[in-house]
Amino acid sequence: MLFRSSSPFSVYVVAEPNYATLCLQLTQTLRLHGIRTIYDLQRKSFKSQLKDADRNNATLAVFIGEEELNSNTIKIKDMRDGSQKSINYDTNEFVSYIKLLKAL
Repeated sequence: MLFRSSSPFSVYVVAEPNYATLCLQLTQTLRLHGIRTIYDLQRKSFKSQLKDADRNNATLAVFIGEEELNSNTIKIKDMRDGSQKSINYDTNEFVSYIKLLKAL
């Protein structure tokens, strides 16, 4: 299913506070690839961060937590339809996947 939105494509990084350094690196990488990325440094709960993602009309929410780091994955939630997918945390693979979703 293709979605078109009046809001610009954006990614909201949702993370546990312990992983701020990794999240900042991920945010910078996505921005360097021309992808609008939001990361809130206020160390809010996952639930609060998801509400912020929704308020900011984020297209995708990217989850980084203990579970993801232990399995070397990143969970991606499409905020347009609620679908979720986990992919291996390889920077090139991750950026390529986000760009693919941006093209939809």
